[in-house]
Amino acid sequence: SGRTDLQLLALQVLGFLKDSAALPMAEKHLDASYPLLSLAAAKALMEIDPQSATPLIMDRLETPGWPLGRISQLLRIAPPKVLRKHLAAHLDHESSEHIANLLLIFHTLADSEFDHAAKRVLRRFPDDLSILRQILRLNNDPAMHPLVQFSCSHADDDTRFAALEALGRIGSLADQDLLVEHLSHDGWRHQQASARALVQLPGMTATRAQAILATLDNPDSILHWQEALYNESWLPADSFIERPVHA
Repeated sequence: SGRTDLQLLALQVLGFLKDSAALPMAEKHLDASYPLLSLAAAKALMEIDPQSATPLIMDRLETPGWPLGRISQLLRIAPPKVLRKHLAAHLDHESSEHIANLLLIFHTLADSEFDHAAKRVLRRFPDDLSILRQILRLNNDPAMHPLVQFSCSHADDDTRFAALEALGRIGSLADQDLLVEHLSHDGWRHQQASARALVQLPGMTATRAQAILATLDNPDSILHWQEALYNESWLPADSFIERPVHA
């Protein structure tokens, strides 16, 4: 049919029926300019022959109109062993421009193996800040703590911000002094990230948090920390809170 709506419906039905005769037609439409049609073709291919379709989808991660969430849904159809094999191969060979998106997909689909994959990527691109920031945003592995802690002092503002947030997820009370230092002397958004991270540290209590408040002398730092304590219902009853001028 020359009608896009009928082509779209046909691909959906043939994929649902797992009709292998539809594979050539689905592959033909995989690079259609209309995203809904190309996504329908991708889904049909995955439903009919996921082992062969997975590398075809992986080669098209940057297709205009293909949201990463939708790509993840498609790849989830593949057997886990097949998926892991192709994800790992792309991490080892993909250019740095596409690795950040690939890491997000890897984290979504193979979370238990993400930290190993992240270390492999860092060995390939040790100086790429976009990749480092993506790993910091997604990382939940305590084994990556040295990298996160080191990155908290990075000269790049966005990298330092991502590291401070990550420390809230994988840090411990041993990181309290580091976070208080950034809360006291870093830029506004880094103070806010430090406050959020401090509150999340395992073992942080109302008593400990209020003791930190008593040591702060920077007005913005005090207000950020007061807001964090307020959100935890830890703010002393006699405290006066006013939002920072930047908020």
